Amino acid sequence: MFVKIAKLAVTTAVGIGAAKIIKTIITDNVTPEKAIDHITVIAGTLAIAGMVAEASKRFTDSKIDEAVEAFNTHVLPKFKK
Repeated sequence: MFVKIAKLAVTTAVGIGAAKIIKTIITDNVTPEKAIDHITVIAGTLAIAGMVAEASKRFTDSKIDEAVEAFNTHVLPKFKK
């Protein structure tokens, strides 16, 4: 249960941060001139943010799994003696 909560919290924090960075980069570098430009920029931003969120979730979940495995292998046995 704790691991699921930790994964959700980390994924949420990383996702919000990544989305903010992506939005800032695009906003600072793209100047839409027409309504269609605004729509395509928003769509592109959402697509990029979605890809980054998916990749960062896989990455952070795997790092949390590694940390849990290391804890269960190296730390927890010392307390079970």
